[in-house]
Amino acid sequence: MSSASKILVFKKDKNNNLTEKQCEAFIKDYKDYKNGKISKINNPKTNKPIGDTERIKYIYDKCKHNYEFEGLSSSSKSKSSSSSPDSGDNEVILDSYSKVQDILYMPINTLAQNRKLIESLFSKPIILDKGLHKLKEYLEANRTASASKINMLMPITRF
Repeated sequence: MSSASKILVFKKDKNNNLTEKQCEAFIKDYKDYKNGKISKINNPKTNKPIGDTERIKYIYDKCKHNYEFEGLSSSSKSKSSSSSPDSGDNEVILDSYSKVQDILYMPINTLAQNRKLIESLFSKPIILDKGLHKLKEYLEANRTASASKINMLMPITRF
């Protein structure tokens, strides 16, 4: 099954629509999953294990999107602010020339390639739009005088 058709199936599956509390539990398990501590994540809605990487990523992205745009209660904001994958200490990691080269190829890459690159550039999981915005800020803040004179780094636009 292609990735696009899987996403359509995921959108139709009501078990992928988690409440705020369920998303918090899922995100905690997702961190362990990404660190290799667990191989499957339990769906908080069904209490059944999920092993499909694409489904896990879909639910995670959906939870992060909902957290971004839905108001969190003040108690859950204070709990999640220190452990949130998008918290302020999420740093850009440019530790190799190949990552810099990959950034330069972003305008001609596919969305999937760019999503994978953004995931690899940050110290914690981050959604694509927020990652692009933080990367743009990082590049603008760390632009050298010579680079700005010859305009080597083009501003990153939304895909």
